[in-house]
Amino acid sequence: MSKRLLLATDGSPAAHRAVDLAIALAAALGARMHVLHVLAPQPAVGLAADAIEGKPHAWRAIQHARGDLAEVQEKASRAGVPCHVEHAFDNRPHAAIAAAAMSHHCDLIVMGAHARDAPLATDVTRQVIIHCDVPVLICP
Repeated sequence: MSKRLLLATDGSPAAHRAVDLAIALAAALGARMHVLHVLAPQPAVGLAADAIEGKPHAWRAIQHARGDLAEVQEKASRAGVPCHVEHAFDNRPHAAIAAAAMSHHCDLIVMGAHARDAPLATDVTRQVIIHCDVPVLICP
């Protein structure tokens, strides 16, 4: 029986479906949820452009992630599911997801089948499955 679920989200439609599934599953099992939104670090050339524009890309990305995570936390709260949220920067989202699952002693990873701009199952999800011993539930 799963007592700690890791939900990996990126704010995509598939991730939103995974949010609903993870919350329902956690509520049914009496499990806690840890929610992770992985952001890609900005390349150095982008940092220079941000300095000129005055609005850092990283700041906008963090604001987007915080908004997405706040929505998840609110839904979990309404369902009575204990929920901890965080965002992380990593060029290898699968590594950040696997590390979070291990560090939070999660029994199950829940994630969407597609990322915001590309099929997630063909890359990030596959890499999570390969590099992590925690079972992965993929939500289409």
